[in-house]
Amino acid sequence: MTRINKTNTAWDFLFEKYNILESINTKKYFTITSNQINEVREARLMAKFDTFESLPIIFRKNKLNINAITNGEYIIFHDLDHKSFIQLPDYSVLVPEQYFPRFDFKLDTLKFRPDMSESNAIDFAYHSGLLYQYFDVSDLKLTTRGRLFSNEFDLILSENIDRFKVKGVQIEIDAGYEGEKQFIIIEAKNSTRKNFNIRQLFYPLQHFKNKTNKHIRTVLISFSNGIYYFTEIKFNLKYYDYHILSNKALGIIITEKKIKTKINELLGQETYTPPNIPIPQADDLNKVIDTTTYLLSNPSDKFCIAEYFEFDERQGDYYGNAAVFIGLAERKHGIFKLSNLGEKIIQIQNRDERNEELTKAILKTKIFNDLVGVYIKQGEKISDEQIINRIMEEGYNETTSNRRKSTIKSWLKWISLNFINI
Repeated sequence: MTRINKTNTAWDFLFEKYNILESINTKKYFTITSNQINEVREARLMAKFDTFESLPIIFRKNKLNINAITNGEYIIFHDLDHKSFIQLPDYSVLVPEQYFPRFDFKLDTLKFRPDMSESNAIDFAYHSGLLYQYFDVSDLKLTTRGRLFSNEFDLILSENIDRFKVKGVQIEIDAGYEGEKQFIIIEAKNSTRKNFNIRQLFYPLQHFKNKTNKHIRTVLISFSNGIYYFTEIKFNLKYYDYHILSNKALGIIITEKKIKTKINELLGQETYTPPNIPIPQADDLNKVIDTTTYLLSNPSDKFCIAEYFEFDERQGDYYGNAAVFIGLAERKHGIFKLSNLGEKIIQIQNRDERNEELTKAILKTKIFNDLVGVYIKQGEKISDEQIINRIMEEGYNETTSNRRKSTIKSWLKWISLNFINI
């Protein structure tokens, strides 16, 4: 049984044993201890859900969430409209500004790579001057990182639920930088997400309010296919009182390379139809690259991919299969592993060059070659009907073709933004 299924089964058992839904319907919340959770499974594996998709089914179905209030005690509460998860922008449409790293001297032990860990990605952003540019400061000092236990603060969920005292909860900070007039809390993610549990920034913010009078900024940084996506979030006193201040994309330029290959040259390649692999249903092409990057050192099944990217197992299967469809990965006995082509592409430092090779791989498949040809011929326009009809030529019914249409459209837009029009 996978971790995801174990978590679902364990929470179903606890909800029934302690009549949790009945209590929540009466009091609006239920208090549960780590000892009670540990009866069936380790609490640390059962109470951390960073995206909506990672929530157990019973939580999603009943619009619930769980937060720690002490070290060893949690509340399960009504999370109406799932507002604990802030909806993030469609990062794929953000055109990144180019950034050329600046170093006082050459770094041998920190290289820019698409497969950098979250901490390495943040360290590179700091040492290369990228953080200085985004935050518009001349000096920042790394003052905190890692796990710590929170100071006491109030958790105000709504007027209809008691105010909770939070104290001694373990929180984790990817990086905290202090400047002359501000303190910056950063949560880092490898790859982008559709949504984000605000607890990951709200709890550290409340903790540090008692430690500094400087202006505190809370920022989610997502690192995907060589691009840093900054989403700055403003929080107020109440848990649900937040909004996004800004979104920005900055692309690292290691070596300049002008794309010399024309799209028509790639359309003239010999094509093939990938055998025994479905047409992709994975809209975010940058995440396909991120999936390939993850597979470099982690041959995985769909469940491990889903756990790493914090979405459901179907998405794990979709993104793994998408990488296989365009030749970046192979699948055997349910395990995805990197192909020689995939390894070559993800180790290319220059993003434009990497995107060129990715586009080349995509256009070797007959269906994408055909559709991109139509798209270019029609002035970078194509109708839903044209896409659906072409998918149906591969033997899919209309319902399935309609589901796959969004991926085709998304990939066409990506090729337009990242290859045709650069």
